[in-house]
Amino acid sequence: LGQGFPTKSPKLPRNWPKVIPMEVSHCENSKCRKTEAEDKVTLRRCGKCKNVFYCSVECQKGDWAGHKYHCR
Repeated sequence: LGQGFPTKSPKLPRNWPKVIPMEVSHCENSKCRKTEAEDKVTLRRCGKCKNVFYCSVECQKGDWAGHKYHCR
């Protein structure tokens, strides 16, 4: 242990994003698929995993049955 490997994670600046921003194109609920550009909605991240986006709480709840297996 400790042979050439750091024992602590490097310190990141305070303003460093916790999740790397990615291109967001549509609501993840397959029955909705609204886009920010065409439908003028604000897409928000899943509060738990921060990896998927939804246009509303209703869409998030409707997609939970499938998303919960991937949500971490």
